[in-house]
Amino acid sequence: MIEGKAVGCGITTFNRPEQLQRLYRSLPPGVIDHVVVVNDGLPFEPDFGDDAHTFIQNERNLGVAKSKNKAIEHLLEAGAEHIFLIEDDIFVQDPSVFERYIDVSRTTGIQHLNFSQHGLMNKTADGRPNPRATITYEEGLQVPFYPHCVGAFSYYSRRCLLDAGGMDEGFYNAIEHVEHTLRIIQSGQHPAFWYFADIPASASYLGDETWSVEQSTISSRIDRDLIVRNATAYFQEKHGVVPVALPLASSEDFVAGLQDILARYGQSRQCRAAPETSGNRGMALAHKYCVGSGIELGAAAHNAFYLPQCLNVAPSDGINYVHERDLADYLKYKQAQVDRTGEMIKVDLVGDFQSIHCRNQAFDYLVSSHVIEHAPNVLAAYVESQRVLKDFGVFFCIFPKRVAAKSDATRALSTLPAMIEAFQLGVDVHSMPENDWREHYQVFSLQSMLQVINYLNNSGLGCWYIECVEETDSKVGNGHTIVVRKFEGLAGTRWLDETAFAGEFSRLWQAGRLGEALAMLKVSLSFDFFDAVKLHLAAHLSRELGDSHEAVEFLRQALIVEPENEEFRKVFYEWTGSYFTNPVL
Repeated sequence: MIEGKAVGCGITTFNRPEQLQRLYRSLPPGVIDHVVVVNDGLPFEPDFGDDAHTFIQNERNLGVAKSKNKAIEHLLEAGAEHIFLIEDDIFVQDPSVFERYIDVSRTTGIQHLNFSQHGLMNKTADGRPNPRATITYEEGLQVPFYPHCVGAFSYYSRRCLLDAGGMDEGFYNAIEHVEHTLRIIQSGQHPAFWYFADIPASASYLGDETWSVEQSTISSRIDRDLIVRNATAYFQEKHGVVPVALPLASSEDFVAGLQDILARYGQSRQCRAAPETSGNRGMALAHKYCVGSGIELGAAAHNAFYLPQCLNVAPSDGINYVHERDLADYLKYKQAQVDRTGEMIKVDLVGDFQSIHCRNQAFDYLVSSHVIEHAPNVLAAYVESQRVLKDFGVFFCIFPKRVAAKSDATRALSTLPAMIEAFQLGVDVHSMPENDWREHYQVFSLQSMLQVINYLNNSGLGCWYIECVEETDSKVGNGHTIVVRKFEGLAGTRWLDETAFAGEFSRLWQAGRLGEALAMLKVSLSFDFFDAVKLHLAAHLSRELGDSHEAVEFLRQALIVEPENEEFRKVFYEWTGSYFTNPVL
C-alpha cells in the first residue's frame, strides 16, 4: 500500500518458470497488496512460499491480451488503485520503482506509463536511453517521452482502466499494448501518440534480459510474422490506419496536451519542454523526421544537418577502409572540408551504402545527401539501409538533380532493369573499374527514384512507406528529397480492392479522421506513386493537417503525372501564388 491506496501487480508468463520466480522474488515486501500471476503456457506449480497470492492457469494458450485482461479484472475487483502489469522477462532492481511510477503519475497527471528500456527500440546504438522529448515540471522532475510503446512493465491508474477498459482480445499476442495505450490517449489521460511516457532513469529501477528474438518465448514462435500481420490488419480494421501511419503530433500540440492533462489530474503547476540543443540549424524537414539516434552516410562539415545523436559513416577513417583506394579518398575528403569550414566531421563508423558496419536494426534514421548516386548497386543500398534501421525507422535521402553536375547533364537516367541486373550480379565497389572511382555511377530524377521504391515494395525486397518528397530539396536546392519509413507490416496494409479502398477512405474523410485517410493514401502510393488522383487527395489532406510544404509537393507530383489538369493547376496557383511549370521537361 502506498499513501493509503492499494497497489496491485499482475504478472503474465509463458513457459518461463525460472524467469517468473526471479521476478516474483524481486518484488518488494510490504508494498504490493495484491499479486496475481496468469500462466498462459504449460502448467507448473509456482513457489510463492507462505504468501497467499492468486495463480491462474489458462486451460490453453489464450495470448497476451486475454491473459493481461484476467489480471486487470482480478486487481480491479480486489480494489487496487494503482495497477502494474509485468511480463516475465522483467525483474525489480530498486524496490522504490512502484512508488516512483505512482509519484510521477501523481505529479504530471499522466495516468499510464510504460517502462521504455526493454529491448532496443528506445535506445541509441550504444545502448543509452533515447527519448523523443523531455519535459520539465515545476518540481524539477524531468519526464522522458519515447517514440516506441513497449509493454513489458506498465503502470495504470484505476481511473484510466475504468475509462478505457482492458486490452482488446482480438490482438492475441501482438500490438495489444499499443492499441490499449492509444485508447487511453483517446480518453485524454496520456499525451499524444509517438510520445510514450516513462519515469526518469527507469533502467536503474528495473532489469530485463538482453532482448533477442531467440530468448522470447513469444517472438521466437515460427508463426510470429503471421501473428503480427494479423494484428496489424485488425488494428487497421478497427482504427482505419496501421499503427505506423498514426500522425506525429507537433511539439506544440504535444505540450498543449500535457498541460491539459496536468490541469485535470496533476499536482505540478506547470510543465515546459526542455530546450532544443540544435537550434534551427540544418534542414527543417530532416529535423521533423530524423528523430532519435541515427547515422549519416558521408557527412560533411560544409553541408551539416545538425541532427542530435547522429554518427558519421564513411568508406574510410584514415586507418580502416572498405576498399584500399578509400584511404586516398579519405585524405581528399578531409582536406575538402577543412578548406571550406576549417574543420572536418569525425568518422564514427566505416562503411558505404552497401556495407554499414553495425548490427541489425541499430538506428532510428539514416540520412544521406548526394551519396546514393555513388552506389554502384542501388537496390542493394536500399536493402542494407533497411537492415540497419529499426522498424518504423526513417531513410531520409537527398540526391542530385541530373543537371546539378555538368558531367551528368547529358547522361541518360539510370534504368530500373540495369539496377535489377546489378543487384542480381551482386555488384559492389570492388567490381567497379578504376576510372571514375566512386564518382556518379547513377543519374536519377525524382520520378525514377520513386519507381525504384515502388519496385522494391512490389517485389518484396523492401517495405518502404513513403512519407513525403521534394522535387527541389529545401536544404541546398540542387537535389531531390525522398523521405521513406521502414514498415515491416507494409504489405499487409495494402488495399488491393480499389472499390473497398474508396469506401473506407470516404468513411474516414467524412468522419474527420484525416490523418488515417492520409495514411491510407501513402500506403497506396508506396506501391504505385504515379496515381494523380491519390496524389491530389494527399495534397489536400496534408494541407488540412497543417503540412503546407508537403501538400504543395504532393500537388506538384500530381501535376507531373497530369500536367494539363486545369483543376490541379488552379489549386497550385491558389496555394503558391505562381503558375505550375513542369520540372521534368
